[in-house]
Parts: sequence; structure tokens; C-alpha cells
Amino acid sequence: MPWDQILTWSFLIALISAGIRLAVPVLLAVLGEIVTESAGVLNLGLEGIMLVGGLAGFAATNTVEKMVGFPELAAWIGLAVGSLAGAAMGL
Repeated sequence: MPWDQILTWSFLIALISAGIRLAVPVLLAVLGEIVTESAGVLNLGLEGIMLVGGLAGFAATNTVEKMVGFPELAAWIGLAVGSLAGAAMGL
């Protein structure tokens, strides 16, 4: 496939917008690290904390939705479990 068919304006705009969309969570974590580092605390596990929180939230949401059957309740419980798991990893 020739490059002039791949590198169209619509592809480049979609690529840039996807990069911005995927970079926002990491940028928010970096902003939090800048604040904590100015207080004298060094935390190098930001990506791991985000991964553990996301995994725990997904697992809790999936389990509660299969057990109870209410997706709204499962989403709120998953949010709470993910937040608590991320906070526990941050200690």
C-alpha cells in the first residue's frame, strides 16, 4: 500500500486526536507527581497505581454486574473499588 494513501489528512488528524486522548490520564498523573514532588515526596509508581486501580475497578464491575445484574450499581461499586485499590497502592 503506497504511503500517499495511508498518510491522508483524515488519518493524521485521527492519529493526533488519539494521541491526545490517550495521553491525558498520564498527564494528570504527572501533574499530581509534580505537586507531591514539590512537597519533597518522590513517587515513581504512578503508572502501576493507575493500572492496579483500573484492574480492580474492572474486576469489581464485572463481578457485581454478573452477580446482581444492575449495570448502574456495578459501575458505582467498580468506581469505589478502583479508587480504594489505587489509594491502597499509593500508600
